[in-house]
Amino acid sequence: MNVVKERKKYKMYKPPAPDDRLGIDVQERDLEIMTHIWRYRLIESSAIFKLFPNSSEDVLRGRLKLMFDNELIDRPRAQRSGKTTGGSKHKVYAIKNQGAYLVQKHVPFDIKPTRWTQKNKELATRTVDHHLSTSRFASGLHASAAAHGDVQMKYIDEIIPRNMSENRPAGLFTTLRADVRDWTPVGLNEGTAADLIVALESSTTGGVFMIEIDEGTETITPGKRQRESEKFWSRTSYLRKLLIYGAAFRAKAHQKQLGIQSFRKLTITTNRDRVAEMQACYRNHLGQGSNKVHPGLFLFSDWETLDAADDFLSAQYVNAANKPVSLIPA
Repeated sequence: MNVVKERKKYKMYKPPAPDDRLGIDVQERDLEIMTHIWRYRLIESSAIFKLFPNSSEDVLRGRLKLMFDNELIDRPRAQRSGKTTGGSKHKVYAIKNQGAYLVQKHVPFDIKPTRWTQKNKELATRTVDHHLSTSRFASGLHASAAAHGDVQMKYIDEIIPRNMSENRPAGLFTTLRADVRDWTPVGLNEGTAADLIVALESSTTGGVFMIEIDEGTETITPGKRQRESEKFWSRTSYLRKLLIYGAAFRAKAHQKQLGIQSFRKLTITTNRDRVAEMQACYRNHLGQGSNKVHPGLFLFSDWETLDAADDFLSAQYVNAANKPVSLIPA
């Protein structure tokens, strides 16, 4: 007779909450720093200094070190290639699971604080470069808005209602999806994700921007054969993104999926010539016909123009018709 022994049941161990076992007295500013690190995904210490102009760099370095030593934030093994910031020695930071847990309690947004630490280990250098380009622009825009006094920059956790964020999969907070039916082949439920969603608000006006940093390597307009192929929707191109944003705007997908009333897509690219190519892509495929959308939906600038300006907010931006526009109209 075989006697089957009942397996002993062990109570699953539940570790204490991260803030109960920290060797650091977490300050309000520490929570703000970690929140910005989560918002940007990756950010250099130099960009963090811009976000906190009233704190000394030495004090901020000390707090960053304490948070790193207590495993709230990370320094990914894959660092930048050097081309993004001219080979500077500023450290690159990312959020860890413990830090994300604290941020989750700090912001009215469902950030799903899991697997951040593992994701940091999987980062490739090219991905690091792209995130740092994004944080370079966004932190510069944030600093410019703060310096102007009457302008406030808000982030996705301050824009999208919490009930919207809770129903979206992790990692897809900035994705818009739409059916692109006026295209051959038809694109059904196609999606594209912005690098960052921010809002700029003054006492009299404001707007939401879906920001994309273009590294100059993506195809802008595929050849005719690929445009008419089923592979068009499975391969990345700038035209593909324009079509999705245009269809999403016409269908008001941004209201249904993100809870925002309107938006403009802002692309930062490498130089003026590439801006001109993107504008030509718009004119040829979205400036007329059934896919037509207003040229003001798409805004552009480039690093040459931004670096020559006094600050990012007052820099020159143009729409798809090449007309100068201001991110905050006077």
